[in-house]
Amino acid sequence: MIDNYKYTEAYQQISGGTRTTRGMLRHGVLNLLSGFNPILKTKTPRIQFLYFHHVFEDEIKGLDKLLKTLSKEFQFISYSEAISRIKSNQIDSKYIAWSSDDGFKNNLAAAKVFRRYNISACFFINPGSIGIKLAASEQFCASKLNLPPVEFLNWQEVNDLQNEGHEIGSHTINHLRLVDLNESELLEEVVTSKSKIEKYCGKVQHFAYPYGRWPDFSQKGMEIVVAAGYQSCATAERGCHTIGMKTPKEVPVIQRDLVIAGWPQNHVEFFMHSNALYKKNTRAPWK
Repeated sequence: MIDNYKYTEAYQQISGGTRTTRGMLRHGVLNLLSGFNPILKTKTPRIQFLYFHHVFEDEIKGLDKLLKTLSKEFQFISYSEAISRIKSNQIDSKYIAWSSDDGFKNNLAAAKVFRRYNISACFFINPGSIGIKLAASEQFCASKLNLPPVEFLNWQEVNDLQNEGHEIGSHTINHLRLVDLNESELLEEVVTSKSKIEKYCGKVQHFAYPYGRWPDFSQKGMEIVVAAGYQSCATAERGCHTIGMKTPKEVPVIQRDLVIAGWPQNHVEFFMHSNALYKKNTRAPWK
C-alpha cells in the first residue's frame, strides 16, 4: 500500500505489472506478437512522436537502453523541427521527436539521459500544478491523473530544462477534459495557459490537450488553438507521420506513441513497428 504522505518514487509503486491476470495476459500477448516483427527495420521514411509522463528511478536504465537502440535506426530531431518537416512535407528519413506531458519533477532524470544522445524534447506543462507541494499534488494526481502523489517541477526547473535546449509547451492550466468545457472555460485553459507559461518561458509554440483521445477534444477547441497562435496540437492517439498523410499544414494534429520506460523494450518496439507498418492515415474527427 502506498504511503500517502510521501511522493511516489518508483514505477513499481504505480504499476500492477504482470502480477494481475490482465497484466500477465497482456505481457504474454505482447511478447508473442513482438517475436514476429523485424523490430524497427521498416524503411518507410516517417516521423514518430514518442511521449512519456514519468521517468522514475527504476525506469532510468530502461530509458537509456531504449534510446541506445533507437539511435541506431532513427535520427532524433527537436519537436519544432518535426513540426516544420510535416508542414513542408520533408519527411525523407526515419525521425523521432520526443515530448512529455504533465510536468513531473522526474522529467529532470529523463533530461539527463537525453543529454547523452543530444535529444531536444518538448515538455508540456500545466501552470496550475507547477511548484505545488505534497498535499496539493496528492489531490491533483488523484483527481486528474489517477495516480498517487508525484512531485512536480517548479518554474526554476522548467527554465533549467529550457537552458538544456528543450522546449516548453502548454498542456492547459488545470489538466481538464476540454470537450466538457464551455467556450469561456476553453479560452482560459488554452489561451491563458499559453500566456502564463510565456511569462516565465518566452514564446510557446506547441499545445497538447489532456487525456489525448479524439473524443477528448472538439472543433471549437481546435479553432481556439489555431487562433491562439500555436503551431501544433498533440494528441495521445498512436500513429506515425509520413509523406502524403492528410495532415493539416497550418496547425498539424500530431499522433504520438506513449512510452513507459518501465515496460519491456520489445513491447515499446512492437508498438512503434506496428504503427510504421499500419500507418493511421486518419484525420481528427473534429478537424
